[in-house]
Amino acid sequence: MRLGTLDLNLLVALDRLLTHRSITKAGDEMHLTQSAMSSALRRLRDYFGDPLLVQVGRQLQLTPRAEALQRPVRDILVQIENAVSSGLEFDPSASGRDFRIVLSDYTLNVLAPLALALAAQENAKVRFRFLAQVHDPHLIIERGDADLLIAPGILTSPDHPTEELYSDRFVAVAWSEGRYGRGCTLDLDSYLAAKHILMVPPVQITTFQTDFMFKLGIQRDIDVECYSFAAMAPLVIGTDRIATVHAGLIKALAGHLPLTVHKLPFDAPCIVEHLQWHRHMTQDPALIWLRGLFTRAAAPLNNNAA
Repeated sequence: MRLGTLDLNLLVALDRLLTHRSITKAGDEMHLTQSAMSSALRRLRDYFGDPLLVQVGRQLQLTPRAEALQRPVRDILVQIENAVSSGLEFDPSASGRDFRIVLSDYTLNVLAPLALALAAQENAKVRFRFLAQVHDPHLIIERGDADLLIAPGILTSPDHPTEELYSDRFVAVAWSEGRYGRGCTLDLDSYLAAKHILMVPPVQITTFQTDFMFKLGIQRDIDVECYSFAAMAPLVIGTDRIATVHAGLIKALAGHLPLTVHKLPFDAPCIVEHLQWHRHMTQDPALIWLRGLFTRAAAPLNNNAA
């Protein structure tokens, strides 16, 4: 297929080059040799009359013309994909579709197992690829590199459809045999006097918890940081530390651990997880099924916010 004098395959190559800013990575994704990808870049440069990618130090950087092209090109390709798939019936039991879902390790532990169990009940043959959250995770939806984003509202984009999935509250957990364990009443003074564990994402994003703690003016004495929500509760065992974690995560993972769960000694907002997808993929039958799957899986999780 040609758009004017531009081969559609070159448009795909342009999209991958602008996304990865690497001839090698773009070629690997398109299953092309580096030589073939370099040839595609030369043809694109000729077509647009612009270098598009220029060497700056050891990296390739986008020219202003390339930056202006990046979003429209991605938009065109997503619309083409949507046009091809729209109107087709989707049968998960007969499909080998590969779904890519961006989510945190909290949601991976709490929600994903429920979704996979429902998919198994439907004898779905689809494949699930759960992807870690990245900086500005909504951009991976914008680029069409993932089908769904599951995240709090602060990490979603106003440019694409979003729906609320479920809510969860936060609790404080301590080792049952420690100072703040069994028999302890956790008031605000005790909470602030304790040592705390904090989850710091491996990418530069603000967590919902860090955001509301700042807004409430709660300053904790943090002496342990980790990169996983799921690791926080086990890390308090054998210590007098406190971890502030999602109630749903404790319910899913920590029932067998020697932990005491406390209500937070201050009013904290519930976290609301959202589904987000690309606006041009709203009518894709496969994504309609996938969104429904996660919506049904999330229904019992709202009890954790009570």
